[in-house]
Amino acid sequence: MKKLMNRTRSVFVVIMVLSLILGIFGIYKPMKEEVETNVLNNFQLLSSTKAATLKEAINKSIQGTRSLSSRTMIKQQLIAYKEGAITLDALKTFTRDKYADGVKALENVMYAQRIVDQDVLCEVVNDGYVSNATPLSPAIETVSYYLTDTEGKTCLEVVSPIIDKGDAMGYDRVGFCLNDIMTLLNQDSVYFEIGENRSDLRSVAGHENLYEDDTKYYQIVPIDDETAVYSYVAKRELFKRVEGITRRSAIYVVIGYGLMLLLVQYSIIGYAKRQIEKISADRDDYKLRAYRDSLTDAYSRLYFETYISEHLEDSCILCMLDLDHFKAINDQYGHAIGDAVLKTFVETIKKSIHEEDFVIRYGGDEFIIIFKQLDIAAARERVERIQKQLAAIQSFEFEIDFSYGITTVPVIGHIYDQIKIADQMMYHGKREKAI
Repeated sequence: MKKLMNRTRSVFVVIMVLSLILGIFGIYKPMKEEVETNVLNNFQLLSSTKAATLKEAINKSIQGTRSLSSRTMIKQQLIAYKEGAITLDALKTFTRDKYADGVKALENVMYAQRIVDQDVLCEVVNDGYVSNATPLSPAIETVSYYLTDTEGKTCLEVVSPIIDKGDAMGYDRVGFCLNDIMTLLNQDSVYFEIGENRSDLRSVAGHENLYEDDTKYYQIVPIDDETAVYSYVAKRELFKRVEGITRRSAIYVVIGYGLMLLLVQYSIIGYAKRQIEKISADRDDYKLRAYRDSLTDAYSRLYFETYISEHLEDSCILCMLDLDHFKAINDQYGHAIGDAVLKTFVETIKKSIHEEDFVIRYGGDEFIIIFKQLDIAAARERVERIQKQLAAIQSFEFEIDFSYGITTVPVIGHIYDQIKIADQMMYHGKREKAI
């Protein structure tokens, strides 16, 4: 009996060790790798969505400054001053209030200056901020922007030239406070910073645009050739939840003994599965948000690029659309009306196309429709029907119209060549309307 007990004990120990080894290599390690992969994917989607929000805020600030520099009335007075028709004091008097009104239309402005001949023509400073008084070179011919730390706040300073007949007459310098959006984005243990492109980071195998150093993972979204948005998270913080799961799993496997071993293993597998499904659900939610334009509910550029990569050999009809006089609508009626026009535009398109067709917000007031079943004649007829439906809408004080270019895409893998063709056709049509 003693020999049998010893033999049974030995066999049981061997079974326990084999079960432990099987549990480690058959369950524990694959489960940990799967969870870590899902966590990294989730971090990438969350970062891409938030970085796109930050990039959109920067672009909106740049566009707002450009709009301020192109305001017609005060620009004409500046031309008159340059031609000697009015004095500098008269120019300052005329410009001051109208410039302040233009600045009020912009969001999160810390300060704004209009500089002419190295002299501050007018200035608006909000909430007690101190403006940047250092003069710039007078030869400013293109829009530029800088990120600075002003009074403990992240400041985006945009410099926009005032152009007449190709010559710069002066420039606007506007500082935008990014603190609120940075505070909103720096949540979920994910942090953001804006800086020069870095070459010291290592690519993470199996993940596009994911990089690492010894302590952090980075998702990088370029803004221009020199600057990028860096979202980063500490490796220890990112995998804290995973480590907790896997540590408990190891304890369950070790404690599991005999018949309880199987029960504990099934519990671990079920628990891990629920965690993986939750992480996957979070990932799908961020993916859905990344694939849709938040204002119009049209598909985003990210979705468009994903669709192209998955349908390289397919064909379609591509139509590029651009709203007519949209800048004038924003200037005259305000951005709230402009946003309502964009929503109405997309809603009308979606009601008029087939379920398998879709519309993408390509940028600003430019949209793309992908027709997958129609030939080009039928697609053109559908677009003209959309044009008539928009013209019949009476919700606004003006008529909504657009210009478009339409072309066949034999192979979606080369769609960007066709986009250029459609874009040229669209602007040709816009010029014809203007004649």
